[in-house]
Amino acid sequence: MRDDQIAIGKIAPYIRFVNDVSYGEGLCYADRIIYDHEFIFLLDGSAIAEYNGEKYHLTRSNLLYLRPNVVHHLEVEPGGHFRAHCVHFDWFPIDERLNFTAEQLYIFPRNTDEERAFIEQLKQRPAYEISDFYLPTLLRDLDYDVIAPLFQELYYYFCRHDLRSQLRQRALFLQIISELLGTQLTGEGVVRNHYRQKTISDAIRYMQAHFSEPITTPLLAAKTGLSPKYFGVLFKEMTGMAVHDYLLDIRIREAKRLLLSSPASLAEISQMVGIDDVFYFTKLFKRHEGITPGKYRRMLSDLPR
Repeated sequence: MRDDQIAIGKIAPYIRFVNDVSYGEGLCYADRIIYDHEFIFLLDGSAIAEYNGEKYHLTRSNLLYLRPNVVHHLEVEPGGHFRAHCVHFDWFPIDERLNFTAEQLYIFPRNTDEERAFIEQLKQRPAYEISDFYLPTLLRDLDYDVIAPLFQELYYYFCRHDLRSQLRQRALFLQIISELLGTQLTGEGVVRNHYRQKTISDAIRYMQAHFSEPITTPLLAAKTGLSPKYFGVLFKEMTGMAVHDYLLDIRIREAKRLLLSSPASLAEISQMVGIDDVFYFTKLFKRHEGITPGKYRRMLSDLPR
């Protein structure tokens, strides 16, 4: 993983600012730059955005994802209007020396020498991306009835200042991310609408049906007609996981099911999920779940059902 990437399971969102904005024709943000990340979810109306040299037509239920230090342009067309929830955030809290408020730089900028010097510092902030998955700049045709209430509730709790509201903001933001990822992935966790989607989905279904057998990247690649190297790169790109990690996840999930539903020994379960060495199975299980399979079985078998 690169230094500018963070695993999705480790994000701890810092919500800097949330608003509910409405504009009529004539709105024009030209050559705008932000220093954190921003989601713009359109509640109504339309606008034209230019971002990193590409033009995007934004309509109701679209979400625009703006990254740090990228020049962009937003304009409401003649006769049009625009209403959106805008959320400024970091994927996790940044060093306090590089923190700032939205009011300080975005809403009431002073354009002083001191502020310009601070902005030069902010340009050095790490522009983190999620390592497991790439969110596109524009997500179209989101389910308005699902996404809009989440943004509206996030705005409500941002306007409050108690401790519970801070926790609720993070929970809602994570729920929004979950919904966004759900629109981009198939049931197998593969990126939708990719020209190789069927190839990787078929490989995953093979893994799910044959996890008790020896499975390797060269084996899967041969079944798809691709080279092992290209298949491995493509699999990681489309699922966010390496082949061996995805396969291990399948095997551990099945092992957990067997530990609770079967009287089989650990050695037998190890063989049933395709791992020949019970000691290696125990090591992998503990690394994956944080406890040994024996302890997992004892802990959950004692719970009332």
